[in-house]
Amino acid sequence: MLLLTLLACQSAPPEDDSLWEGKNPGECDDGADNDGDGAFDCFDTDCSGAPDCTPADTTEPPIDSAEPVDSAEPVDTAEQAAGALAEQRQAAWGELTDFADGWINYYGVPGLAFAVILDGELAYATGMGTTQYGGAIPVTTETIFRWNSVSKLHTAMAVLQLVEDGKLDLSAPVTGLLPDISVTGGDPDALTLHRMMTHSTGMEDYWDTSCDLSEVAFWNNIAPNTLVSAGTLFNYSNTGWSLVGRVIEEATGQDYADYMQDHILTPAGMTTATFKPAEAVGGSYSIGYENGSFYTPDLHDCEYLRAATLLHGSVLDLGTMAEVILDGGSGLVADLSPMLTPQQETGYAVTTHHGYGMYTWSLDGVDVLSHSGGGAGHSSYLLVAPDQGFGVVAVTNASYYYTGNLALRAAELFLDAPADYTAPEYFTDPKTWGEFEGDYEDPLYNGTVVVTLDERYLYIRFADGANQSRRLYQSALDEFFYVDGGYYNYIRFIRDEDGTPQHIASRYWVAARSTAPAAPPPTLGPAALPQPTPADWLIAPPAGHPHSP
Repeated sequence: MLLLTLLACQSAPPEDDSLWEGKNPGECDDGADNDGDGAFDCFDTDCSGAPDCTPADTTEPPIDSAEPVDSAEPVDTAEQAAGALAEQRQAAWGELTDFADGWINYYGVPGLAFAVILDGELAYATGMGTTQYGGAIPVTTETIFRWNSVSKLHTAMAVLQLVEDGKLDLSAPVTGLLPDISVTGGDPDALTLHRMMTHSTGMEDYWDTSCDLSEVAFWNNIAPNTLVSAGTLFNYSNTGWSLVGRVIEEATGQDYADYMQDHILTPAGMTTATFKPAEAVGGSYSIGYENGSFYTPDLHDCEYLRAATLLHGSVLDLGTMAEVILDGGSGLVADLSPMLTPQQETGYAVTTHHGYGMYTWSLDGVDVLSHSGGGAGHSSYLLVAPDQGFGVVAVTNASYYYTGNLALRAAELFLDAPADYTAPEYFTDPKTWGEFEGDYEDPLYNGTVVVTLDERYLYIRFADGANQSRRLYQSALDEFFYVDGGYYNYIRFIRDEDGTPQHIASRYWVAARSTAPAAPPPTLGPAALPQPTPADWLIAPPAGHPHSP
């Protein structure tokens, strides 16, 4: 295996009776961290000289003795090269653990676990902190966390599996299986698996926080609003993914969680992962923490959201899924490419496209796929770079800590970026922002939304009776945010095929450009941008929205 030939190590194992990798036969090739130091198999320097970690024979043919040889010139052997690579990676892992330790202390994160995959296989993993805020039980690589929206990519894999089995069709209306499905203000026949898994149904992100509805009961009794016609634009919707789970049940005749366990999680080699939160408490689990509230796995068990956000498991199991993706499906799915291919433009400056259950984008010139998860006191992140066999996964029991920061730092340390890469410019001249000016109509929540530009600043005003213009701050290209009541509210201007901004989209509402004249520039002076605290990084739905505070 390429992994084993690259990673020979130079330091010898200890001579005493202490625990070390490779002390017992087979430990350098068993996929386990036997000495608990965070390094697995040949990535652990204790395995130097083990047969499974010996570089391939690259001996050159004999040199003609008639030719002079410079005996002082060093010979670059495969073993030396592999040893240098191992040392480089070990140093990078050390930097990453130092980075993580600093961040959890700075943000007061109770516990964190993360893992790095190199050459397609698990290389390093560790846990830090405790399983509960103020607790004493340490987080390990076996501790169970809630993965939240990282659940979606597992659901997408199940759908592709069923498509290959001929039981589902990505482009067929789901009303063929579920004729009674209803949406408000939209066409249920426009709902397809492709659109649901690319967040392009136009369906709102509706949450019934009472969590007392089953998946069947939810879709028998709820008709979510349609924010915009299906296929118009990308707008994130957990509700759409909930319907994906319902389709899986109907197509298989099996409970969604049971199907996922039997056909995805267990065959992948996961040992702790489950879509049943009540079962997660049977293992070593973490208690989530968010804004003074605590969440055990079974406390926020919304059955109808299982396919979107209810997968629980250890960081090792999440790393296993990263390995499966890097391996092209590992036999679970014959062709994983539809999941990994850009299927839908997002309107975001960085995560520019979405496949099925994962964003597809370029990180410093390297093609990557990723998804984050957050809520119910937990945060998670998975990122893979298939061309380099690289992956990183992270989970924590504090929803206010963005685990993507750790994943991006890991990518910076381990990925090889192109030497000629030039970072894009994400900020534009405010003088060009006049293209965003105009009136936009949101018939559901905000009414007329007015965007105006003075000499330097862009403003947004809602028909909410306050008649207050709020300054828009550019976060990247067509993405802006405004501050209201301590919340940072992010919006995107969505362009049509001609490049003209035609919609404003937030997580919870969409407004379409109208022909009404724009309001005159506001007379407000420039507002000072408040300095955020971790608790401020929230997005507030509009008043009256079912997910509003």
